[in-house]
This record gives sequence, structure tokens and C-alpha cells, in this order.
Amino acid sequence: MPPAKKTSNAKSGIRVETFLLCDVARIQHGKLYIIGGGWERLAVKEIPTKSEFDIAIRILVPRSMLAKPLELKVSFTDDAGDIEGDSDTVKMEMPAQTPANVDLLALNYCFHAEMTFGKFGTFGCNMEANGKLVDRIEFHIVSRSEAAAEIARLG
Repeated sequence: MPPAKKTSNAKSGIRVETFLLCDVARIQHGKLYIIGGGWERLAVKEIPTKSEFDIAIRILVPRSMLAKPLELKVSFTDDAGDIEGDSDTVKMEMPAQTPANVDLLALNYCFHAEMTFGKFGTFGCNMEANGKLVDRIEFHIVSRSEAAAEIARLG
């Protein structure tokens, strides 16, 4: 199985510091906590299969982009580009107490996904800001037996 691809759109004006599939992600006291982060393959016993996971996001946004709320959307697609599962959209605004001399704001966000995968293959987790693709992570749903055979082959 080829390694997953990660693509990014630097022209968006947003700098993506963190965009990870993970077991658990939480924001507490302004900090982004990530457990089991950075996986790109999910080995399952059978299809269809239900899976729960989180997406951890930390972006740097120019102050000028927050003059009006920034609409951040996370969605999933299969290898044909068809939408899979739910998507989530959140409006992010400039924090009320932001000093005037701060030009670049760090914003954290966590998205919880509960998905049913009806086939093995490659899927994409897409991040859009104001309707434009900012970043994408590819991940693979594989059978446990295929994953075990690959591990045995690699030693």
C-alpha cells in the first residue's frame, strides 16, 4: 500500500501547523491535546465497519482574514471524490481580547468523526476555509489480514 499523501494550499493565506487524524483530540485552556495522532491506515476486521476518531487542527490566520468570521469545514471523500459521512462547519472569529499588534492568530479546533466505511480503499479528510481547500490528508482502510501480511513481509 503506498504511503498516504498530504497536500496543502499555501495560497489560501492560512498556515496549517497541525492537521492530524488521531484517536483523541481535545482543547483545554487554549492548548491542543492529541493522543494517538498521525495515523494514515486503519486496519479493520470486516466491511462495513464503524469507526470513531478525531481530527486535530491548529492554523495560523492573518488578522485581516478574521475581519468577518472564518468558515472552517472538515469533510471526507472516497478515492473517487464522492462525499463520505458527515462534514462539520464552524465559524471562527477573532478572540475578543486580541491585542491590536497581533497580526497572526493561532486557532485550534477538534472535529469528532463517527463514520461507517462500506469499502476498503483510500479516503481523504479535507479542510476548507471559506469554501477553498486548505489542506487534505489521505488515509487507507485496509483489512486486518492484509495489514498483518504486510507487517510480516517487512519483518
